[in-house]
Amino acid sequence: EAHKFLAMNLEEENPSKKSPRDQRLGKVLLANGISIKAAHTAYWANHPRAVSILEKYRDSLDTFMEKQGAPSPGLMTLTTGLSKPFRQLEKYASVSLELEQHMEDDHVDRGDCQRSIGYYKNVAAECAKQRRQKELELEIMTGTIRGWEGEELGSMGEILHLGPVSVNPEHKDRYFVLFPNTLLILSVSARMSGFIYEGKLPLSGVAVNRLEDTDTIKNSFEVTGL
Repeated sequence: EAHKFLAMNLEEENPSKKSPRDQRLGKVLLANGISIKAAHTAYWANHPRAVSILEKYRDSLDTFMEKQGAPSPGLMTLTTGLSKPFRQLEKYASVSLELEQHMEDDHVDRGDCQRSIGYYKNVAAECAKQRRQKELELEIMTGTIRGWEGEELGSMGEILHLGPVSVNPEHKDRYFVLFPNTLLILSVSARMSGFIYEGKLPLSGVAVNRLEDTDTIKNSFEVTGL
């Protein structure tokens, strides 16, 4: 829907309707920026799970797609289609840059074109970060965690937050995985091939305090009540 509105708005700037001096393509791209960002943020976040589902049913999907006339392997048609929005989003910054480079210095749309370049570069970077975050979450929920103890991860609910931390005083690299009622602590294997279980803490007995920044340590916090 967001792309439909963008296409409709861009069509109003068509050379058949407006002269090059009056076209406001940069303004249109910026005006539609919030809706485009929202659509892509949601899409990129869901992409890893969609790929996982396709892989799960690879054989049957290959057969189905090839019966519909898709080249072998049939699944490739689906996975390629799923990646098209990535390339689409990346085009907006490059298109804005090309427009700006061919625009007169005093063109009314020059400023919006320049702002559009930075805006869509940032959107693409944020969406890529979101996608990587969801890939990590999916890897944790569906992969094998070495040394895991206790119930299945799925019984702990959805991951609310996941992020790397450096644990003092040894500055060991860890991942904190926050569930609704549990904080899971993981490390990464030496060859970055998987996660290793380091412990879990019930949130009911945990307090987190922000520590003041020092010259050597910044953005630190203390977990107490263990």
